[in-house]
Amino acid sequence: MRKVYLLVLVIIFISACTQQQAKFENNGIKITEFTANPTEVNEKQEVDFALEMENVGSTTANQVKAELINTKNIWTGGDSLKQVGRMKPPSAKDNSPGDIKFLQWTLTAPDLPEGVAAPLDVKARVTYDYSSTQVIRITGINTNQKRILDNRGEVIENPIVVAQDDFSPVKVSITRGPVPLIIDPTDPVNEASYRLEITNVGDGWPITGNKIGSVKGTIDGRGSGISLKDCSGGSGDFNSNGATLRADGTAPIICTLAIDKSQWQGGPKEDSFLFTIDLKYTYFVESTVQVTVHGRNGGGTPSGGSTPSGGGTPSGTNSACGSSYVVQSGDTLSSIALDCYGDANKWPCICSANGISDCSLIYPGQVLTLPAC
Repeated sequence: MRKVYLLVLVIIFISACTQQQAKFENNGIKITEFTANPTEVNEKQEVDFALEMENVGSTTANQVKAELINTKNIWTGGDSLKQVGRMKPPSAKDNSPGDIKFLQWTLTAPDLPEGVAAPLDVKARVTYDYSSTQVIRITGINTNQKRILDNRGEVIENPIVVAQDDFSPVKVSITRGPVPLIIDPTDPVNEASYRLEITNVGDGWPITGNKIGSVKGTIDGRGSGISLKDCSGGSGDFNSNGATLRADGTAPIICTLAIDKSQWQGGPKEDSFLFTIDLKYTYFVESTVQVTVHGRNGGGTPSGGSTPSGGGTPSGTNSACGSSYVVQSGDTLSSIALDCYGDANKWPCICSANGISDCSLIYPGQVLTLPAC
């Protein structure tokens, strides 16, 4: 019995240690769980939203904040924005996980017209400042060294090496350029160009300076007889202006090296050139949960609780905007309901009549049917 007891303790201890191990991913801050309880409620019933997040990258996240979006003018409750501050990364040395935070909101479901069942998507957004550092080594040889290698039937092993690659949601790679860099001292061309590519590999998107896709940072380069002349991200010098990711999550950077060929003359020579890329950016990730809200008590009527004359709803529409409405930039269903019905709470009626699965997503030019609400 004593042996069994000791075995159970060992298993529990091992399990506890396993749960505390460091976990690294290319995500920075990761939303590990976002839930709503309950997920189906009547109007004016409270719902608890719980968010858990963890730093799974390799650097400290600063200015971390979390908020619920798609709730303004629909749900009621406390301030949705929560300031978290700093979250430390996991430690490979200590095999310990990064900081984990748990946040909770309690909101009250909106007042809906009787008989309406509205599936409402509530989205949690986590925003934070992060950085990425990568060092890429490229081997350079002069033409005399190349002749020796060719005569021996040899090639340079690993002519390009990622010397440092951290876990982060935004990374850099070299996609084109001479590898290895072969330098001919007799060639009058004293430059070489490389195409670097910034890539979003995380679950979210950078939004530096409130500009979607914007990434800032610096690129440095050094080596024997080689220096970095300039790097352009499409908007001028990258070190001054940064770059903006395209729709596919990439941004090309063209870097030009200046070569002092006087240091590559003479006998066979081989050396290395280092690209050091430091990126700084604001990043956000999101997670969505859906709550179905049922109208039970005939809510959502205009202020004063009156209904159209005759004690019922007329056929067609009672909208001041007519039977249809073309969505304009900046519109929301609640703002349309306020303008057309005089009551922002009638937005679920519009959402249901138009079969919109996510009531927070409408777009300019969309034609909405305006029913009798």
